Amino acid sequence: MLVVQDGSAVAPIALVAQPINTGGRGLAIVAELSDRWGSTPTADGGKSVWASFDKRLSPERLPVATPRGH
Repeated sequence: MLVVQDGSAVAPIALVAQPINTGGRGLAIVAELSDRWGSTPTADGGKSVWASFDKRLSPERLPVATPRGH
């Protein structure tokens, strides 16, 4: 299990980042590779985002790199 905490009370959202965006991919990657994920509020007003992963990923769940021309 992976757990990450921050001080923001804003609920996490898995965004669809555009190629030009420099951020917004982290939670989308976690959502794609994890079996389940969620968030819980913390006592200090922030949140913990957690994800659980199978011990092994099947080949069809592994991300595929798409080469881009420059």
